[in-house]
Amino acid sequence: MPTRAPELEGPLVAAIKRDTVAVKTDWAEWVLRILSFPFIAMTAMNKLTAMNASNQRMQNIYKLRIETGASTIREARIEGYLDGSEPALSEYVALWGKDDRGMLVVERGYNWTTGAEIHFRPAHNPWLARGAVIALTLTIAIISMALPGFLPGVIGLVIAIPIAAFIGFFIVRAMLPWLPASLARILVMMLVALAALGYLAHLLTR
Repeated sequence: MPTRAPELEGPLVAAIKRDTVAVKTDWAEWVLRILSFPFIAMTAMNKLTAMNASNQRMQNIYKLRIETGASTIREARIEGYLDGSEPALSEYVALWGKDDRGMLVVERGYNWTTGAEIHFRPAHNPWLARGAVIALTLTIAIISMALPGFLPGVIGLVIAIPIAAFIGFFIVRAMLPWLPASLARILVMMLVALAALGYLAHLLTR
């Protein structure tokens, strides 16, 4: 447990309320979605996109009401999935976290009544996408310093990929109407990826 005093401590005065809400998209995920726009757009043509509401990522929200003293009630929420038993009514808990418009978003918790840590795992970790965006940015920056013409070429490639993907998709569908749309998407993605890799190789070796 953290060495600092808990932000919220006291007995539960109401049963835990559980809701299911959509996971908010992190800024890094938006960047990756923009970079992969042509492939997402081709998928959306057939209503199979991962951004479709039926496939939207969801997570549990547990809302707790804690009596902090002098009959003062404060609310806290746990975002993710509880591992193990939930704190029960009247059990004394200590919660650590950050304030969000008057409600504590729990990061760590301890149940003094049962003598057990309140374990939960987040439904979504944005740091994987953030790490990918940061690594991609640093890679492009380092190569651009070594090869001054690399960055303009990458910008042109990013602009060209959506155009090539859309045109390629329609050409494949027109020339091979018997080919399922899913296979047409895969074929176009492979061709566009090969062309992009070839162009990047040309930029690095010229």
